[in-house]
Amino acid sequence: MKVFMIIVTILFVFEVASAPAKADGWVLWSKNETAYNNNDLTAFAWSINNAFPDFNKCVEGKKQAWLSKIAQYKKLDNYYAEVDGSVEDFISTRLKNPKDVYGTFTTFYCLPGTLDPRDRK
Repeated sequence: MKVFMIIVTILFVFEVASAPAKADGWVLWSKNETAYNNNDLTAFAWSINNAFPDFNKCVEGKKQAWLSKIAQYKKLDNYYAEVDGSVEDFISTRLKNPKDVYGTFTTFYCLPGTLDPRDRK
């Protein structure tokens, strides 16, 4: 009987803990950073790419968004000297003719629908 109660308690805790994630889904965010030539200033902005009903779908969507963004950057070969997507979920670029901007960094994240990574004002 004691083992049964422990199992029921564990199942209840997992169900309660996962309820918000199930109800709110998952959001694919990208963090886009701009590196300036003065080496100490980087501007960044968060954007929503898509929403998914569960974590596994979000991970699949994240990989597709990452591959799509790499292809998009590579089509602009007259603008970018280098596009590096060798690390999954992360892309760095270097501009051919940098004036004020040296390059960009894009990172993809799957976060629960209740979590917003942007700074609160």
